[in-house]
Amino acid sequence: AEECVPCAPAVELLEPGTIHSVPCAGGPVRVLVSDQGKILRSRPSHSNLCRRCGALIAAYDFIWPLEAEAKHKLSWVHLACAARALGEPLVPPPCKHYVRAGYCLFHEKCFFTHAPGIAPTSGPVAFSEEQARLEGLKRRGERVAAARGPKLPPAVDGGKPARCRHRVRNTHRAATIRRWLVATYGLERLAKGSGVLEVAGGKGEISFQLVKINGVPATNVDPRPGRLGNYRRAWQWGFYTRNRIFEHLDVRAETEAAVGAEAEPRLIRTFFE
Repeated sequence: AEECVPCAPAVELLEPGTIHSVPCAGGPVRVLVSDQGKILRSRPSHSNLCRRCGALIAAYDFIWPLEAEAKHKLSWVHLACAARALGEPLVPPPCKHYVRAGYCLFHEKCFFTHAPGIAPTSGPVAFSEEQARLEGLKRRGERVAAARGPKLPPAVDGGKPARCRHRVRNTHRAATIRRWLVATYGLERLAKGSGVLEVAGGKGEISFQLVKINGVPATNVDPRPGRLGNYRRAWQWGFYTRNRIFEHLDVRAETEAAVGAEAEPRLIRTFFE
């Protein structure tokens, strides 16, 4: 893989809709600045690896989304790596949420393009945020109904018709609980004493996120062994803090009891009675 050189210090003058030359150690890279007038940098709280060259993305390096080979997802790489792969000038890709539903929760904070020329799927030509939200909810209901299949006929004995149990998606339940704890009790209170005690925490994802993201000491009490391999990889790639809507809840505690990002959650393998 080609060696990628980290980018130079800050570039402040960004005018939306213009081609801006971003100075990097390996040479300037021309970028078409999005309507939001910003070019993203790597977060200082953790380090990632560039999926293009495999080198470290240091804090505050300029980064760019590059489509991954699998599952049509985007991965963040060095700005110079993206320029070598896509050519110059680099153009922010369209926002997938805006293209699909005409609505994006990031609004003006979204890095991706919300071009008026991109009409929402099956939506109105003239963009209306409220109408687009309703259209998105309607399409979501249609997808859910199609996934459930046809309705079951009434029971033969004249009782109530058979019903299927609604499935609740809880993929990000650990992050939701952690953010609720931070918003409800605050980092200062959570970090007091020995921190947070998680009872029957399973693999220990909530404790892991509290320690790594918020610097709150945490202990998981569970008879099963902790399996943090997948969570460590997710932390290494920056998956836990990539949503900037929740950046005010993804901050670290600054009290004396706070722990560093290199710390690990404690595990007590026992039954809690």
